[in-house]
Amino acid sequence: MAASFDRVMAVNARGAVLVAKHVARGMIEAKRAGSIVNVSSQAALVALDDHLSYSASKAALDAVTRALCIELGPFGIRANSVNPTVTLTPMAVQAWSDPAKREPALKAIPLGRFAEPAEVASVVMFLLSDAASMVSGVCLAVDGGIWFGERSKNERGSEAFGTDFDVHSPARLSTGRGLTT
Repeated sequence: MAASFDRVMAVNARGAVLVAKHVARGMIEAKRAGSIVNVSSQAALVALDDHLSYSASKAALDAVTRALCIELGPFGIRANSVNPTVTLTPMAVQAWSDPAKREPALKAIPLGRFAEPAEVASVVMFLLSDAASMVSGVCLAVDGGIWFGERSKNERGSEAFGTDFDVHSPARLSTGRGLTT
């Protein structure tokens, strides 16, 4: 297990540090502001069964992102990460093809689906753009709301908004009473 853990950490955390180091050095020497975006994972943010090495490596990557924000900010370089859920690359499509594995994961995501590669890429493009010029040090979940999926449903009971919630009632939203009252 130790060799496998070290290999995953070397690729997912150390590899990103080395790339950021070389990219940042070039940006600083050229006096060029910009943005670095690391691709992390929801596994850095929530506990996933049988993902110890992967989760630890992605959590380390998020810590690297926050440190880069502090260290590179004075040079006008922003650092952020995206933390996607399962993203339907060809490898993921195959890995999640078994309904016994896929269906429980999908039930935990309020949007009821995995991410498409273009959805993750568009968030990366936003973080690289001038539209995100004041965004740095952020670990942005692209996960369909998994934080609030099964866990929150279990905490609140089976009805997320209570039995009297009327999604079509503007008065309900403007009364100052919370959505679950």
